[in-house]
Amino acid sequence: MKSLIYVLLFFIILSSCKVSKQLSNNTNVNKDSVIVFVDSSYIEDLVDSVYIKKDDNLEVNANIKEVDVEANKDKHQIDDRIKLNKITDNAEVVDKVGDVQKIGEGVIAYSIPNEMIVGKYYSVKLRISKDVNKSKLILGDREIPINDVSVSSKITIESIRVESVMSAQLISEEVSFKIESKSTEFQNIEDNGYTEWEWRITPLKGGSNFLKLLVKVRVINESGEFYKDIIVFDRNVNVKSNALFSFKNWLFNYWQWIISTIISPFIIWFYKKKSEEKKKIKK
Repeated sequence: MKSLIYVLLFFIILSSCKVSKQLSNNTNVNKDSVIVFVDSSYIEDLVDSVYIKKDDNLEVNANIKEVDVEANKDKHQIDDRIKLNKITDNAEVVDKVGDVQKIGEGVIAYSIPNEMIVGKYYSVKLRISKDVNKSKLILGDREIPINDVSVSSKITIESIRVESVMSAQLISEEVSFKIESKSTEFQNIEDNGYTEWEWRITPLKGGSNFLKLLVKVRVINESGEFYKDIIVFDRNVNVKSNALFSFKNWLFNYWQWIISTIISPFIIWFYKKKSEEKKKIKK
């Protein structure tokens, strides 16, 4: 019996040695290494949770950006309102732009002083844009408003036909106003921003003086190229008299007549009188 037990023990030891030998031959395992078995479903759940957190963060960031954009937009609108209030304190704004913009239509804005004084300089501006941004037309680029804030004026905004090339003219009688153009007459109308014309005018006489603001549209069709006139302003402007300027202007215009008809005869008369007095003294 004992011998049978010894034989069984021998075979068990021998088989265990073979197994350990095979393991040592098939795998090289470091004594300090640890073999860890991880459930693959856990890995998948972990990866999914990481992506969910990432997507949540992206969504939160997107929401924050949208809030920032809306906040900046509201801030700009508030700033524009504040600037408009300051600019239009001394101006009347007449908005004639309809709710629906037709194809080929843009917006025109122009500012003309309500009242002028003879001899003083005034600025008249006209702006045309394809974009219906009324605030920008009034405030202007680089915060240069359409009106002179120191003068009471009227700002008119209305719809107008817009083409790629347009021109503008300010017309009056030569005896009523001196008009200097500060812009190129024919200009391109771009898709973005606005195009501006400016004139420097000086009233030459008091009263109700006529002014006309004329816009020309270039039209190209099968017949060729031609221009169509659009009158945007055609009325009289009240001008106050200025006695000092009128006197200076009269002297400037009639100095030759004054010399020939008043000063020269007086000098001749004075010379003759002195000559006669000298002759009497000699006698």
